[in-house]
Amino acid sequence: MAKATAVKSKKPRNEGNYRRTTNSSVQKRRPRKFTISTAVRSVRPTSNSNEKATTHMNGFDSDLDQSDDDDEEEEEGGSTREDAVSVPGQDNVGALATEKRRQLNIAAQVLGLDLANDKENQDKPADTPSQALSGRKAPPPKPVLAPSADENKLSVSEVLAQLFKELDTQNGGKRTTQATRRIGTYLAIDCEMVGVGPDGTESALARVSLVNFHGQVVLDEYVRPEEPVTDYRTEISGISSHHLEGAPSFQAVQIAVSKITKDRVLVGHALDHDLKALLLSHPRHQVRDTAYHPRFRKLVRGKTPALKFLAHAYFGITIQDGSHSSVEDAQAAMLVYRKFKAEMDSRNRKPKQK
Repeated sequence: MAKATAVKSKKPRNEGNYRRTTNSSVQKRRPRKFTISTAVRSVRPTSNSNEKATTHMNGFDSDLDQSDDDDEEEEEGGSTREDAVSVPGQDNVGALATEKRRQLNIAAQVLGLDLANDKENQDKPADTPSQALSGRKAPPPKPVLAPSADENKLSVSEVLAQLFKELDTQNGGKRTTQATRRIGTYLAIDCEMVGVGPDGTESALARVSLVNFHGQVVLDEYVRPEEPVTDYRTEISGISSHHLEGAPSFQAVQIAVSKITKDRVLVGHALDHDLKALLLSHPRHQVRDTAYHPRFRKLVRGKTPALKFLAHAYFGITIQDGSHSSVEDAQAAMLVYRKFKAEMDSRNRKPKQK
């Protein structure tokens, strides 16, 4: 009892630092410790090199990431750093937080950062650690240009010309200027119409184009309709009043087309409409119509496929994006025909004479 009394007489006023056990013995509890990294405490505004400032900031970031885990380990009597600062009791927790904030501001000043009032940086995504420490902002992402925004994008006519060149030179073929300028055996045709009559619903020929097997233009003429034009259909046809000023008559263009296409294979899409507009006919065995070929009709479940659909499906090009061009449409029809030439020719052979 005397020993216990002696211990009791040495008991300090703050009973929070003691814990009584079941056998009436008194055992002192370890005071709670809070750690502050030496790297952080050593930060001071200075004019030294950026390498020192980076070292200080790295120590501070490491201390922030591990603060919660360290507190739990130290409460349980875990190992502590050699320079750990012992803060008994819980009254000084707020003072410690204030000290940490003060040191954060000091470290930020060394790096030239303003963490207290920089509202713009709060809204922006954080830089990577290496970029933040080096003082460089993260590089902006490269813009993704839409196809229409590409300054180097080729026009439809240029793409068509390249496709013809590839077809001409495939399998070791040679492409000469003299050969491509010949009319040849195969011609593709397309026409553009305008509206005539009181309400503009009747159609009249306003432009006709012919291209050869290599996509070269053989004929491209605007046509002056015999009746007054009441609807130019510019959004679709691309034709305006100035295109028809001084244009040749319908009869002159009709004769020219008839002479050029005679005894030649005529390629087109829905050729019956073009021939009807020209008031012409053509031998059936010399017609290659991409609108009615069985292979293409299967793609749209037996319906008539659009030329725009076929051009995109087989060549990845977009035609008729806005107003039409009879030259481009004729070239697209010729490309589709050339891709399946053997197949289409086999179905349109000249009938045997009896």
